[in-house]
Amino acid sequence: MGKKIDVSIIKTIVEEMVITGSRVVCDRNQVVYEKGAAAEYLYILEQGDIDFIDDEVVRFSVTHFGDVFGWSSLSETGIYTNKAISRTISSVIQIPKDAAKDILH
Repeated sequence: MGKKIDVSIIKTIVEEMVITGSRVVCDRNQVVYEKGAAAEYLYILEQGDIDFIDDEVVRFSVTHFGDVFGWSSLSETGIYTNKAISRTISSVIQIPKDAAKDILH
């Protein structure tokens, strides 16, 4: 079993990402990113609902403050593996992938 991460470290990481990122408001049914697009950003949900679609089927959603998505931006391939669309008017923090990598390393 691995070591537990100190909550203060997580809080510091999230705070740094919020400071570094930009707030983006998405309209209802607005595409956040397309499947197969270059994964340029990591996202933190502030409010709203984001659905992740593959083959025209909703595979999962993020609905809670602080949910993180767009993890493909941190992968070697750097390609989004699904389509993200705002189900409701939503607010997200958009963090450039290089800034997110710097914060996490």
